[in-house]
Amino acid sequence: MKRKRGPSEDFSPVGHRDSFIQFRILPLPESRRIVNAAQRRICKYLSQPDTPGWVLNFYAIAAAFTAYFCMYDFRKPFAAATYAGDGLLGSEITPKTAFVVSQLIGYTISKFLGVRVCTSLNASQRTLALALAVLWAEASLLLFAVGSVPVQIVAIFLNGLPLGMVWGLVMAYLEGRRGSEIQFAGMSISFVIASGVVKDAGRGLLSAGISEAWMPFLTGLIFIVPFGVALFLLRAMPPPPQKTISLNVLNESR
Repeated sequence: MKRKRGPSEDFSPVGHRDSFIQFRILPLPESRRIVNAAQRRICKYLSQPDTPGWVLNFYAIAAAFTAYFCMYDFRKPFAAATYAGDGLLGSEITPKTAFVVSQLIGYTISKFLGVRVCTSLNASQRTLALALAVLWAEASLLLFAVGSVPVQIVAIFLNGLPLGMVWGLVMAYLEGRRGSEIQFAGMSISFVIASGVVKDAGRGLLSAGISEAWMPFLTGLIFIVPFGVALFLLRAMPPPPQKTISLNVLNESR
């Protein structure tokens, strides 16, 4: 006997199969139903055969560019400050040098973790992983804001730990498409300009009287909403055609 769907239930996209979205029944608040409905409409339009290829390419580049650009707003703002102070443990290593090295170590470890993590997630899990990575990084910047220098070194290490996976997670949305190379190139432009823009934003906050400790956290907070918009756009992308995926697998096996 078929159960009727109640008033508090709706369909939510949880995966893809060819050009169709699979759905499951979940109790959803009104806001989430609206978001899911909007994503379905976008996905349906981009999946139509008569939709020009350049439209999907432009959409994918805009979404991926925005997501990776915003990642820099959680990684690089601290570089805009000087963090002048005595050398650590009587050495000539300044606090800022220690911060840079500590974050780089965390970021490098994240790259190795991403080899395993990024390849094991489906579309829904990738969206969640991206959200958690940025929230983790922002929480680490909050710890950086309230801690002493030793705590700040640990906090900036934790900040870099998830961010190295963002490139692979975003790139996974673009793989397997005819325009993937163009989309990758468009996404790559983000790290050419993001670092300078983020540092300028940090300097702007410092000029407004924000302390060096709190500036990175507040800079990241500014870009939480744009990053959320980028996740929405990525989640609404249609899956790559199965034929294209098969051709890619065949080419890689040669």
